[in-house]
Amino acid sequence: MGDRCVERVVPVIEALVAEGVAVSIDTRHVVVAERAIAAGATLLNDVSASLAAVAAAAKVPWVAMHMRGTPATMQDDPHYTDVVAGVSAFL
Repeated sequence: MGDRCVERVVPVIEALVAEGVAVSIDTRHVVVAERAIAAGATLLNDVSASLAAVAAAAKVPWVAMHMRGTPATMQDDPHYTDVVAGVSAFL
């Protein structure tokens, strides 16, 4: 999956950066994050909260996101007894 994403997003990032646009990348894949940053993305929005090392190595800001399940299932019955505790435990 990561390689296919790279093929889609890197040309767009390069084109936007060439126009002076600041770009963030939303991903959960290491290869996508690394290639997007190399292409000029300046912020890593990590939907898996697992890419801190990638952001640190590239010296870009990192946003850790919470996601239950996968992108395809994360909205299936998103019920919490205590949302703060659930998100805190995830992160």
